Formats: sequence, C-alpha cells, structure tokens
Amino acid sequence: MGAEPGGKTTTEQLRQELDRLAELQGALGKNEARDDEGFRRELTALRREAWETIFQIQKTADQYFRELGNTELYKEFKTRFQHMKDAVFDHQAKWRGLDVDHNSPSYQESVRKVIKANKEFTGWAKTKF
Repeated sequence: MGAEPGGKTTTEQLRQELDRLAELQGALGKNEARDDEGFRRELTALRREAWETIFQIQKTADQYFRELGNTELYKEFKTRFQHMKDAVFDHQAKWRGLDVDHNSPSYQESVRKVIKANKEFTGWAKTKF
C-alpha cells in the first residue's frame, strides 16, 4: 500500500492505529478499577483519545480499501468496526463519567461488553492487515 507522510505505508499506519486502540482499551479497563478523585478526569481523557483513534482508523481504513479494492473485506471490516463502535457509544451514552457506578452490576456488564467487542474487532483486524 502507498506510503503516508512520515514514510509509513497505509497498512503500517492501520496496524499502528489498531495497536493504539488496543492499548487504550487496556488503559480504560485498568482505569475502570479506580475509584479515586482523578478517575473521572482520566476516564474522560482516555475516552476522548479512544474516539480520536477510532476516527483515525476509519480514515486510514477508507484509504487502505480504496488502494486494495477488496470490497468483500471492506464490507466485513465496516460491519465489525460498526459493531465495536456501537458497543463503545452505547456504554458511554449510558455511563457518562459522572454517572459511573463501579458497584453496579449493569455498569460492570456494560464494561465487559465494550472490552469484548473491542477485542473481537482488533483481534480480527490484526489477522487481516
């Protein structure tokens, strides 16, 4: 695939962004266990960075698939990517930073769903790119 600014190919850029998303999910998971004063501030910052990374993945993937021309793989990517984004959006809409209740079984289940959706997507994507 073509080189991006800085000399990276689109494939390398996409892999790097997928790795970053996985790192952010790990950091979010660790942050979920916290219940101190800095928790909500850190949660907000991590969520923002995760969304920025998600948007960058979409942009890079669009370019990657334009170059590749594999419409079947692109359809599968979009379906899996949307599933992951939906899980993140649903969780964050229901559990805004101020509403987080670590002791709520509903909250804990929502966190597990997001982690699972993200791991499924990034795991699949890393085998394809």
